[in-house]
Amino acid sequence: MAAFLQAWRDQHPYAWRIGFWYALGAVSLTVLWLAAAGLAPDVGLTRTYLYPLDAPAEPIVEERVTAIDLSFIDEQDRPTLQYRVRWQGVWFSPQAERIDFHAEADDSVILRVDGETILERSPAVGMHTMVQTIDLAAGAHRLEIDHWQRDGARSLSVQWAPAGDASTPLSPARLFPEDPGAVGYWLRIAAGRLPAPVLLVWAVGFAALVAGATYRRIGNLAPDEFWYRLRTVLFPAALGPLQLLLFGPWTLQNTNRTEFLVGFWQLAPGWLWLLAPIVGTLAVLGLILPRQWFPRYTAGLFAVGALLWAQGNLLVADYGVLDGSGLDLTSHAWRTPLDTGLWLGVLLAAVVFAVRVVRIAPVASGVLVVLQAIVLVIPMGREATLSDLPAAEPAEADWQLPPPEIYELSSARNLIHIVLDGFPTRTFTNILEADGPAFERDWGGFTLFANHLGAHRHTVATMPAMLSGVSFRNEMPFPEFAARYPSVFNVLGQQGYRLRLLTALPGLLVNPAFPGVDAVTRYDIPNPYGSYGDYVDVARAQLLDLSLFRHAPQALKSDIYRDQQWLLQQQIASRRGPEATAENPYGDVAFLRDFAGRITRGDDAPVYTYLHLLTPHRPVVTDASCRYALRTNPNGADFTNQARCALSAVRGLFHRLHDLGLYDQSAIVVTSDHGIDAALNPPAADHPLRSMRSPARTVLASFEPRATPLLLVKPLGAEGRLEISHAPTSIIDVPTTLLDLAGLPDTLGSGVSVMRIDPAASRQRTYAHAWTFRPTPFFEALYVVAVTGRTDDPSAWSYHRTVFGPTDDRAAQRREHQIGLLADQDATANQPGTRVYRTTDNYAVFYMPPENPRVTFDLRRTPGMATAQTVTVRIDGDIVDQHVLTDDA
Repeated sequence: MAAFLQAWRDQHPYAWRIGFWYALGAVSLTVLWLAAAGLAPDVGLTRTYLYPLDAPAEPIVEERVTAIDLSFIDEQDRPTLQYRVRWQGVWFSPQAERIDFHAEADDSVILRVDGETILERSPAVGMHTMVQTIDLAAGAHRLEIDHWQRDGARSLSVQWAPAGDASTPLSPARLFPEDPGAVGYWLRIAAGRLPAPVLLVWAVGFAALVAGATYRRIGNLAPDEFWYRLRTVLFPAALGPLQLLLFGPWTLQNTNRTEFLVGFWQLAPGWLWLLAPIVGTLAVLGLILPRQWFPRYTAGLFAVGALLWAQGNLLVADYGVLDGSGLDLTSHAWRTPLDTGLWLGVLLAAVVFAVRVVRIAPVASGVLVVLQAIVLVIPMGREATLSDLPAAEPAEADWQLPPPEIYELSSARNLIHIVLDGFPTRTFTNILEADGPAFERDWGGFTLFANHLGAHRHTVATMPAMLSGVSFRNEMPFPEFAARYPSVFNVLGQQGYRLRLLTALPGLLVNPAFPGVDAVTRYDIPNPYGSYGDYVDVARAQLLDLSLFRHAPQALKSDIYRDQQWLLQQQIASRRGPEATAENPYGDVAFLRDFAGRITRGDDAPVYTYLHLLTPHRPVVTDASCRYALRTNPNGADFTNQARCALSAVRGLFHRLHDLGLYDQSAIVVTSDHGIDAALNPPAADHPLRSMRSPARTVLASFEPRATPLLLVKPLGAEGRLEISHAPTSIIDVPTTLLDLAGLPDTLGSGVSVMRIDPAASRQRTYAHAWTFRPTPFFEALYVVAVTGRTDDPSAWSYHRTVFGPTDDRAAQRREHQIGLLADQDATANQPGTRVYRTTDNYAVFYMPPENPRVTFDLRRTPGMATAQTVTVRIDGDIVDQHVLTDDA
């Protein structure tokens, strides 16, 4: 070995010198890192937990920590009421700086810097999120944080940011138990930052050695052999990586443009650079392999690329909607042996017939790549979606910092409309009953409308009802329907209101076809909520995860999906903390708290602020204290905790309005667009709807939570305790209510102001249930039920009608929906020209196409019944006949 090295040194003296100094530098950098890690001072603050609150003796526990949160209380099984926690230590500023400290808590928190109280939040001084900007000199500053809790819900959030930036948790690199000094601080920084450069330096050195050996191997190839191999292997080597890194992500982003706040070409550079090294490495391997292995290798590359293309374009299954409820992999388990067999069979065939395959592989790969590139450059037509409606902004929204105008409220008249997505009434009443007076005091002047009915199962179809007062019933293509009607934005804008639209739904549009919305100020809340870099990193990981999932065989999809944690997004979470990739329920609460802390008092011009937050909607990622706590299989208690978190953020907004003297000058509507599925909001075992069947092939108790969204209303100047009303309200009443609160006449829809509905009034309301997520552009079937009375009364619910979408195959639609509800065909009793159906419940529904002029029913009483049976016949909800069956004939 020594002789070989000496010979190589003599032959390549220049390369030897470069290698020597490079290795010396790598070793020196490694030693520097190890020294910094050994000499750097410890980070963190000293946390002291004391109990009970009013008579603390010795601390129950005292420990060094880097996080300012309350998760340890549950983890260590500490008392959750009547306690105090103190964090104390040093905040180190490497240079003079101006920073913002943010603090929010329930019950109380005090933050002190160098013995001076910077922030205090408590029932005595105000319960809103506090923000304070301070100037700090370079060096160590004594930091103390006190939090205490008496009763009710608990929460704590202490964050910081360079002045004016988005807030983040206190940086552990700035927190020390004692003054580290400038040297100690920079040693700690070096210990944290050097591992990556050390790894990179050694990896580059190894790669250089491999590259040198590869260069010598390729240099031994004859020119004709070199060019033959290169042109043969290049396109097969590129085919697979292009599916995963270019064509797949582009297709996903292009078909879901409103889900992303930045365009594809703003995201793609973050990973497209990988194409060159991956394709280059695959091609180089083809150049250096022995001649007998080259055909098999090239044929295998082509087979893998073709399989990835087929998996992502021809074998795509419907796993459900990414709405936080999770993907359905179980029902597609039958695909696993088929996909596995396909992949193994194609790869085996490619290797066995490699000599033949390698002849067509370059041309076939090139054709597939060119055709997909043409589609990428010249997008093909696509089906109309909600994003195709006329919009004040481009369909592809841009990431942006919050406009400063959104924080300015009117000093005279505010109309604040908060939509908490997926919040059912029953969840709110359960929280109200559990927390009692401590909860009620934060909702002064509000009325809870506990008998409220929604319009649709999902957000997209609900928005026209909630903003324009009209419910979609398959009358026309949905984009045309949504563009036909003005909304509260139009009416209020024409009346001089300044309009603020703050939404976590990029596809939520304000219709500019009607006047009044020229100057709307819109902010699309990014997910995750934070800096542009944070958003782009997560959006890139989401696109690549989805591309890998789409193109992978069924057997590998669960390893990519990872129970909603996803392969690449999980990597970001492991580096930055899970909050960096958290879904909307976490980020939207953070935005609302930030928004509340930045509200200012403006002039007298009226302001309408619409806040649409995707919380407590699935996925369940927060606990009651708003800490990140992902639940892959959430239950009702988990969902209720996320709802508590959402309400605590809303109450923080109320506290801020009180402190600014704007609460009485604000009319507030807190509502939801729809409820949530029964799995997360289960009815009690004795709930009266549990035995009641619906026309949508399920019990009413299973979709009643979807049909009963939250509604609370506080008029201007309203005071007193939270009231509960059982007035028969509907979501189509919300626009009229908003105009009533603004002192304006109703010019929208067919609703009624909820403040003017007599709780004793008899009123029929309708709700439409569909099994699909959105109309495309029609729902296949809308099961419309009517409610006359209270939503918790089974006798108030009745089947109204079913509205089908247009179809070219009426016969198939008729077969699919011939008997819709609890009536099964009895084939053994059928006779020529007749069909016999039997039902054991209160309903049987028959769908008759309009071309049928007549249908005849032969109704028979159940044998052995002691009492007469009454049969009521309705057509499209209208009673047309009744029969009383008194005998068994």
